[in-house]
Amino acid sequence: MKRTTYILIALVTTGIAAAFIYPFIFLLLLRSNPSPLGRTSGKTITTETPMFSRLVVKRIDKSQIYTELQLDILADSTIQAPQFTMTGGWSEWAEINASDGTLTVSLTVPEIEALEDGSRYWSSTDLPATLRIPSASQLHEVTVGEMGRNTLSLHGIASESVSIAGIYYLHLDSCRITALTTEARYCWDGRFTAKASPMRRVNLLFNDSHSYTFDNLDSSPVDTLVLQPENSNNNISLTNARIGTLLMRPTNDSGKVDVDLGAETLTGALTK
Repeated sequence: MKRTTYILIALVTTGIAAAFIYPFIFLLLLRSNPSPLGRTSGKTITTETPMFSRLVVKRIDKSQIYTELQLDILADSTIQAPQFTMTGGWSEWAEINASDGTLTVSLTVPEIEALEDGSRYWSSTDLPATLRIPSASQLHEVTVGEMGRNTLSLHGIASESVSIAGIYYLHLDSCRITALTTEARYCWDGRFTAKASPMRRVNLLFNDSHSYTFDNLDSSPVDTLVLQPENSNNNISLTNARIGTLLMRPTNDSGKVDVDLGAETLTGALTK
């Protein structure tokens, strides 16, 4: 009888451990290890921010991990204040601060184990974010720290001038921007595309851009495109571009960019 009682007590004790202690240990293991590639929580957070004209996205961690950020900025006539919607890694790693017309998003990216090919990066599909701003607001500057092949899409943005830095792939859709300054920095296959977004002037800064494509055939003519190379390792394809005047303005004596023109790229002149 006593032996049977002891066995029953042992079974009950084991059941309690399985029901309470093991899940607790599992949660501790989850917290002590970063989310694996492509498996962040996926939760979505929308934060209302003060008005701003300058956006800065930067990494404040010291890990040697590449990230590919995907950011959409949309003008919205139905809102009175900016709304930042973050999903996946953004919602876990971002801290947002606003001061003197600047919205700063600081990211602390966790370490991950190397993949089979030895690389260590978070893919862009895991780092999407959408920033909606009131249609009447003015966006003048977007700066993203050097993290990887960052993608920025602007939708319906209206501004006299916009300066963009740290973006690998830039897309404009239905924008009214008079003057745009952007860069092709360390791009192997960087790309600029525009749809229904005509501009008077685009300043394109080059630094080791071995392959860059400028595509604005979709109702987005550019009156003047200014190429500003910093060294000689630059190449740009304009075969799908429509430009009035193309200007070469090297920033120093060694600045050079090889240009691939289409038969109908230039409607005006090429000036060196």
